[in-house]
Amino acid sequence: MVNTDFLTTEIGRFPIDWEVVKLGEKAKIFRGGSPRPIQDYLTNSPLGINWIKIGDVSPSAKYILETKEKIIPEGANRSRLVQSGDFILSNSMSFGRPYILRIDGCIHDGWLVIQDYKSHFEQGYLYYFLCSDITMHQHISMAAGSGVQNLNKEKVNAVQVAMPPLPEQRTIATALSDSDAYIAVLEKLIYKKRAVKQGVMQELLTGKWRLPGFSGEWQLFELEQVANIFDNLRIPVAESLREKGQTPYYGANGIQGFVKGYTHSGEFILIAEDGASDLSNYPVRYVSGEIWVNNHAHVLQGRLNKANTRFLAYAMSMLDYQAILVGGTRAKLNGSVLKKIKILLPNVDEQTAIAEVLSNMDAEIDALTAKLNKAKYIKQGMMNELLTGRIRLF
Repeated sequence: MVNTDFLTTEIGRFPIDWEVVKLGEKAKIFRGGSPRPIQDYLTNSPLGINWIKIGDVSPSAKYILETKEKIIPEGANRSRLVQSGDFILSNSMSFGRPYILRIDGCIHDGWLVIQDYKSHFEQGYLYYFLCSDITMHQHISMAAGSGVQNLNKEKVNAVQVAMPPLPEQRTIATALSDSDAYIAVLEKLIYKKRAVKQGVMQELLTGKWRLPGFSGEWQLFELEQVANIFDNLRIPVAESLREKGQTPYYGANGIQGFVKGYTHSGEFILIAEDGASDLSNYPVRYVSGEIWVNNHAHVLQGRLNKANTRFLAYAMSMLDYQAILVGGTRAKLNGSVLKKIKILLPNVDEQTAIAEVLSNMDAEIDALTAKLNKAKYIKQGMMNELLTGRIRLF
């Protein structure tokens, strides 16, 4: 059942000239269907019908553009046909999040489809409203009390939607779409900058590309010869006992929270000892300032200077750790193995120069990331204001 207290609070904020309707009154909503066993209906024929699955879309996507599989017409007769322009929502994954179809096809019973809405809603406006906190709170309220958050036709039918006049809907959708376009540009630029940085690292950290003024052979060292390892200063603290503060509390996968006090102060390298979530890109982090480290991350520091520590962090991030990790699902990098890792180093001056180049690239990426986060924050604020009519553009 819908939480009417919430609706009174939220829906009451809409302008008096905006109609508030139940989605099912202005659109048709259906559940998908699954022909079984599905293997009997799959086809490799290019003339097959698109079979739209959860795996065909990422949680952050707006559109569904293609499918990995197709089914034969007999399968379509046991499923639900959908068309480009329809909305589909997963019953459980990305709870309540809408996707806009840019293809025709069929959906299985893990999807709901919203059709025949265009007489009342501009597509972009309805997309943003369905993505909004207003709608999400309704979904959550209707799912309250159940063990698993999921949607069904009746719940989506009951979702209350503000319905401004169509011209105003288009204006709101355009403003939010422009904001999304700016965010997409920033995301693309950050992706490109990271790819360029990765290529530069491959060249500079292997000596294939030398910065002007540097020559001579690089030397091979064991890590313990060039770095201090401070594992004796790692102190785990149970979450219930952590006193909240400003110091980042680090584990294998990054910051776990913020606490008072610190175990280290300065410039350090953190590398996961065990429990790292992404072993294809084993986490190595350069950190500075006051930090608290638990017993799931090794703590290192270059013996020479800050630039030496930063260079070592970049160099260590390029190493292949797969062959030296032990254990199964919870892979482990033993301290004794860590100390003996071989690492190729130039002289200190070249380390400093390389670290400066890469640090400048990181600073540029960080600045763009901050701009991206600000843009997303502003867009969220725009949605809250425009979709409640507190700010009118029309």
